[in-house]
Amino acid sequence: MRFAIAALVAALFLAGLLSSSKTGQADTVPPRYLSLGDSLAVSIQPDARGHDRGTSNGFSERVWRARAARSPNLTLVKLGRGGETASSMIKSSRPGPSQLELAEQQLHAGSVPLVTIDIGANEVEGCQSGSGFDGACVQRGLASLRRSLPQIIDRLRAAGGPSVKIIGVNYYNSFLGRWVTGAAGRRLALASVPVERAINATLAQIYARAHVPVADVESSFRTRALSSHVNTRAFGRVPVAVANTCQWTWACSDGYDDHTNSRGYRVIALSVLAALRAP
Repeated sequence: MRFAIAALVAALFLAGLLSSSKTGQADTVPPRYLSLGDSLAVSIQPDARGHDRGTSNGFSERVWRARAARSPNLTLVKLGRGGETASSMIKSSRPGPSQLELAEQQLHAGSVPLVTIDIGANEVEGCQSGSGFDGACVQRGLASLRRSLPQIIDRLRAAGGPSVKIIGVNYYNSFLGRWVTGAAGRRLALASVPVERAINATLAQIYARAHVPVADVESSFRTRALSSHVNTRAFGRVPVAVANTCQWTWACSDGYDDHTNSRGYRVIALSVLAALRAP
């Protein structure tokens, strides 16, 4: 329900912009930062009962505040949807416009200097099977990502023009949180490593071909630091990558949740801002 409401709010907001443009006041359209993608773009975190909720404490809000320091009139428009894949971003099974169609409407209205996209994890995370992953399922998901994400980038640029700055966001590995649950969890964590690397390698290839800078969340979380260990108060001696996952996500909590906490969203935001500063 909350995603339908968000789409309606975005549509009403856009209608006001377009109405203003038609009356010759297009110059009053405020600059907007569009946050597109999956649940991370919605700033989702679990509440006290363990239910995932959209918040105002995600990476999008932090990026927006940092950019608004230079552009005080900048507004944030979050169009992300929990569970979204690149293919469903193009053609949604939900009623109403797809996320990409809503983004195109915003871009056609003008004055969008920044778009971030975090998409791709949901293509393969459902391929978990026991303490491993279904390889054929993973390959199908990556193939779907390779088909759909270039289309998304092309359509965003066609709608927004050459002045739109697009930043792609890659992923941390939430499955590393299973490391602390015992032998079976450790097997799953290790099995997830090549899968998560394949997601990020696929994203890197797509974004490089499209000349889209990437916010390197994978490196910020040090998800490959499995041979270096640190001592933690809650879980004892664990790899650095696992410690960071436990510190910055909900993946090591009793209920397991793959979203980042507020500190993790800050790490993602810093990765986005670093990509924006890169030449």
